[in-house]
Amino acid sequence: MPARPLLHLVSAFALLAPSPALAADRRAAADQSQAIDTLLACRKIATSADRLACVDRELDRLSARIDSGSIAVVDKAQVERQRREQFGLAPRGSAIFANEANGGTVKEVRGAIASASTDASGKWVFSLQDGSRWHQIDDYTIGSAPRAGTTVLITRAALNSFKMSVGGQPAIRVRRTG
Repeated sequence: MPARPLLHLVSAFALLAPSPALAADRRAAADQSQAIDTLLACRKIATSADRLACVDRELDRLSARIDSGSIAVVDKAQVERQRREQFGLAPRGSAIFANEANGGTVKEVRGAIASASTDASGKWVFSLQDGSRWHQIDDYTIGSAPRAGTTVLITRAALNSFKMSVGGQPAIRVRRTG
């Protein structure tokens, strides 16, 4: 087999391998789940005194891990807010916010333009009021020029791409750049 196709094959398998950060994230999630499961298992103890001793012991362990930062407790609203803030950005190793099985992914985001301008090639660059920055990547034109305060709807499209509708106009393809 020639060297170049072999190199491509090895590269393809390297891309499919889970990253060490993702593996560590999964181990941490399993460890956190085990800590909660151990605490909840105390409920199965029949004797009240033994059950209370188990709950106290496991709560002390859990509290120490929370204080040390090895376990984080977040509510569903925090997770959803983080998903919206990261909408359009490549995942950076936090599986809890990217895991579709645990609440799904954000399908669309609504916002308002803080500023809009064109780059050297005539494509739009949008800064939204939430601080995100989006850059047009197709050649479609927008009928009426976007202004500050104009509402936008950004939706997920095919192959992890995004479309932005500015003020209800037909959508353009965009990429988040910040």
